[in-house]
Formats: sequence, C-alpha cells, structure tokens
Amino acid sequence: MAERREKGTGSVFQSKDGKWQGRIEISARDETGHKKTRCFSGKTEAEVKKQMKVWKNEHKIFSNESIRVMLFSTYITNWLELYKSPSLKPTSYKRLKCSVDHHVIPNIGHIPVGQLSTDRIQKLITDLSNSKNPQHSFSSIKKVHDAINSCLNDGVDKMDISFNACTAVKLPSIDKRKPVREIKVFSKDEKKAIISECQRKYLNGKPVYPYGVIFILMLNTGLRRGEAAALSWANVDLEKKNIHIDSNLIWLKDENGKSFLSVQKSTKTSSGVRDISLNKKAMMALITLKENGSKEFVLETPDGNHVSLEHLERSFYRVLENCSIPKSGLHALRHTFASDLYANGVDLKTISSLLGHASITITANTYVTVFKDAKQISVGLLDEDEAE
Repeated sequence: MAERREKGTGSVFQSKDGKWQGRIEISARDETGHKKTRCFSGKTEAEVKKQMKVWKNEHKIFSNESIRVMLFSTYITNWLELYKSPSLKPTSYKRLKCSVDHHVIPNIGHIPVGQLSTDRIQKLITDLSNSKNPQHSFSSIKKVHDAINSCLNDGVDKMDISFNACTAVKLPSIDKRKPVREIKVFSKDEKKAIISECQRKYLNGKPVYPYGVIFILMLNTGLRRGEAAALSWANVDLEKKNIHIDSNLIWLKDENGKSFLSVQKSTKTSSGVRDISLNKKAMMALITLKENGSKEFVLETPDGNHVSLEHLERSFYRVLENCSIPKSGLHALRHTFASDLYANGVDLKTISSLLGHASITITANTYVTVFKDAKQISVGLLDEDEAE
C-alpha cells in the first residue's frame, strides 16, 4: 500500500519523457473547481524534491497564524508598497492607493484577513453603488473591486490565504450609475474666438497669454495637457512637420510629502507613444513658442522650469472667459480635435491612433455622442450645398 503523503507536501512523479515533476497545491478549489498549483521540474527526483523544499521554506511565513489575524488594512498596505509600487507608473499607483485609502481601508480595513468574507466585500461594493452623496461612478467602484481582488489573488499565490473571497463579488450594472459627463466640443465660431484670443497682444507687442498659443497646438493635435507640458524640442521636427509624443508631465511627492513636477518618460498608455503630423495652425503655434526662447522644452518658464499644469488651466479659463465661452477644461481641446477629424471623414482607427488610445473601443465609447452629432452635422451640410 502506497504511503499517504502529508497534506501540503506536494507530489513528485516521473513524466513520460523521463523528467521528474513536482507539484504543490497552493489554493483551495475555486467556484469552477480548479486549484492553483506550483510546479517544479528537474532531471532527478532528488533535484525536484530539493527545489520544493527550498520553496516551501521560503514561504513558511505565508501559512502561519500571524497572517490570519492581521488586519486587512495592514495587509493591503503592505501589498501596495511591496508589490504594486515598483511595478506601476506613479500616476497609476496614485489612483490605486487613492481607492484603497478612501474606500477599502475605512470600510473593511478593521477586519482580520482570516475573517474577510465574500459577503463583507459585497456589502462594500453594494454600499458604494447605492451611495447618493456622493454618487460613485461605475469606474470608481470597479477600481475598488479590482484593488481588493488583485490583493487577494496575490495572497493566494503567496499562500497567505487559501482562497480569494472577492472572486464571487458582483459589480453593479453600469446602467444604474450616474450618466457619463457630457463631453464639451467647441463650435466653429468658438474655435475662431479661442484662436484669436490666444494670439492677442498688448499695445507694447507682448502677448496677453505668454503660453497661449499652446492651446492652438492642442486644438490641432489632440495632445493631453501633460503631453503638451512635457513636449521637448528634441521631439519636434519643424522641417518634417511632425512631433513625437513619448512623455507626460505629472505631479509626484517626495519622501517628505512635498509635491513636485516631473517628466514621466512614458505616456498614459503604451499606445500613447505616437507621431502626429502638424497642420499650418499647429506649425504656427510651435514657431511662435520657439521664438519665445525656450531651451529644452516647448513650454518653459523664464528660469527654465516647467510651466505647471494648474497655470495652463487657469490661463485657459481666462481665454474662455474673455471669449464669453462657458468654462471647460483643457481636455475640451482634445475632444474638439477628435470631433473635427470624424466630421471630416477620418476613420475611427486613425483617430484612435492620433489620440493615443489603447484601443478603438475606448475611442468609440468616449465619443459615442460626439460622433453621432458629427454625423448629423455632416449630413446637414448636404442641405447647405443644395441651397447654394
């Protein structure tokens, strides 16, 4: 009779090709009946057993009582710092930490890891879904769910816990959430007014808005504000009428909690690294900025520092106010660029590429109402042609 293996020691066997294999179960069965396992391989049985012994010794801490009684606030904070901080972009990590700090820890952080149940996590998600003040978007609720789910999944992989209590948690229907915020697109007359105001000068010849023409560039390239603020002259080719986007200006905090601006050598998504051709208005804007004497970056303060994102927003608000246009953020320039492309017959794939979206689906979902209006405008032009 074969000797019964001690639970948790794993199994070792020889495969048909003569190699030795080892397997240790590291989770209980999930709702589909599957278990997570850790596999090992080697030329001899002894080699595989040694690998398994080393791995189990390294992971002993993950099955002890200290994890079971640890508060989830401590556990998920440790997960953030050790596992997510090194692997995420600063902005992505900041968003993840914000979800954990503002929703996860205040609601279920006091619960010991060993007592965290599916029902308790579901209650958190349901409460967020039913919340009226403030009403949370589907996206923000999903971020909370994803943070808990990812943390517990990693916990199963490390053998901290035997199963992920978040697996069976249900997200609310998107239709039940508050409607997506309306996207602002500037009309033809508004665009003319904005361009004219951005170029306005005082009687002594100095521009009213020192960096105002950057808004004309954004209106004709679809740049995000961080991409525009980080754009370097090394990535501008005026001869070929092209700019290369590969950076983003973001706010970071040092070890003392003090905020500072930093150029992140990557964009919001991997698809954000792209080349954009320049039309006449975009070329004019860059040439004007070049004449301002900036050295490294297209937008620079007189002492060579970055122009802050907040300064650009405030300057843009002034432009709109002086044009008697309702207040909108800088992203409206990007939305208008996308709308103009679509209204002029540019296909969705090209628009998505120019905007630096991760997929066409994102572009379509973002501009579903805008593109519908663009189609109506395009059809309406036929009436104008007939009247001439």
